[in-house]
Amino acid sequence: MFRGKNRWLFRFGVVLAAAGGFLAWTLLRDRTPTLVVENQSGQPIAVLSVTAGGATSTAKDVKSGAEVGTPLHLKGESHFVLDGKLEDGTLLRGRFGLGPDADSLHLVVMPGGQIIPRQRGK
Repeated sequence: MFRGKNRWLFRFGVVLAAAGGFLAWTLLRDRTPTLVVENQSGQPIAVLSVTAGGATSTAKDVKSGAEVGTPLHLKGESHFVLDGKLEDGTLLRGRFGLGPDADSLHLVVMPGGQIIPRQRGK
């Protein structure tokens, strides 16, 4: 098939391709997106639950100005549901999506229970 110098170049190319594939697989296999919820409502969040991929994560008594985070195990889905209640009884509800290349989402709970997405670092 290949003779002489070409044989060694072919073998080196195969090894290089296999190493690149292994590296890509290693970096991408445990890529679980993260959700961070920041409470800027001016009052504690009594209860906050996030349902994604059939699993629910719950946080209680999230102080004003605090952040809570949870991994999103979407299992092929691109959406998750956030439910909660502020200390005064205001309901928090929303269905949010995560882009195909996103590795995290930052949501901010504002006064009155409004939930807005924020890009990280802003």
